[in-house]
Amino acid sequence: MSNHKYYIHYGDGETAFTKKMSAIQGSMTVYHSRKAFVKSYNKKHVADPLDLYFVRLTYNGELLPDNGSISDLVENLGDVMAIVDYTIEVRCGNNGCGKVYLEEENFDNSCQYHHGNALFHEGLKGWTCCKKRVFTFDEIFEIPGCTFGKHTREKPKIKKLAQQTRTAGYQEVTMVENDGNTEVYRPQNASSTIADAVVPKKKPVKEINNDLKDPSEISFPPADDPDVFIKLGTECTRFGCVRTFQGDFSRQEECWFHPGKPVFHEGSKGYTCCRRRTLLFDDFLKLEGCVVDRHKFIPEPKVDEGVKCRHDFYQIGPTITFSIFAKKVIEDDVSINIEPKKISVVLPMEDGKVFEKEYTLWGEIIPEECSYRIMTPKVEFKLPKTNNSSGTWPQILAD
Repeated sequence: MSNHKYYIHYGDGETAFTKKMSAIQGSMTVYHSRKAFVKSYNKKHVADPLDLYFVRLTYNGELLPDNGSISDLVENLGDVMAIVDYTIEVRCGNNGCGKVYLEEENFDNSCQYHHGNALFHEGLKGWTCCKKRVFTFDEIFEIPGCTFGKHTREKPKIKKLAQQTRTAGYQEVTMVENDGNTEVYRPQNASSTIADAVVPKKKPVKEINNDLKDPSEISFPPADDPDVFIKLGTECTRFGCVRTFQGDFSRQEECWFHPGKPVFHEGSKGYTCCRRRTLLFDDFLKLEGCVVDRHKFIPEPKVDEGVKCRHDFYQIGPTITFSIFAKKVIEDDVSINIEPKKISVVLPMEDGKVFEKEYTLWGEIIPEECSYRIMTPKVEFKLPKTNNSSGTWPQILAD
């Protein structure tokens, strides 16, 4: 390797900046090189810093992959250019949003989110800023946001409630009886004539945590196929992991995560694979994983038997318009089979759910003349009737 230094250049005019890098630094990965460059730039340009997430390094106009080293990719350690690329997709960190957006399309009212904290109380779940309450964890993120603003990559800071302090009426107490099932307390320096406080003992930890499972006995999806395409910035789907895809080196990076399911019990929060519990939702999201494997950025395709989509129809003359209300269907992955008396559909959706159903029709249609189109809220079919079924149908499906 050559002993001379190399340079990373950025911008022109007032924003122009060049960082001298040693030959030893040339053996670092591109990711760590751009990280060092951004750190030096931001020290000098405090008022207008660069965001590492959008900064990329190029050589002779070609983008340098994050997992490669400068010495291997840049001939004779020549000059490298730093660019800011706002076409990289970003996932919003606002509560209740989670959408993927482009920074150049991020306007004041682009994001609909919750400005409050997640709330869990007596089995109900919701947001402190809204009155609506739901029963399951997944439904929390389906509650429409109550605030509009710009998307952000930053996770919201948890607003801690003011702690109540005991003042008037507080007394030191002493245990005066313990029979193994009940504890009896009495104020210090009080006579035996004062009523004692009887407190039942809490259940043993084993009874409360009877839903715990050994992490080694819990199965989990394998890591992504090495050839599958993953967008930069895609978040790992494993519980407890907050890493994002930054290049091919992320495929081999260790992933600490929870293979169990989230569990919420009497105000405490955790996972079925761990004994650790927290009270705050923000702390729950930071619980370090108990199992190590590789990242899983692409969700596993699955058929959810619980997925239900309503349908409707209307008819004008010889044609029936039949609609299945499945939102955000992935058009390239659908499977639709139309027969004279039957329609079979498999509709994968962007949230990872799959709707699969077979409809038996009331009358007959002409399959070769049928058509369908996929829209954001639904899939719409045009179904020409046969001569034998050309009258008005009382219903769309057979009994």
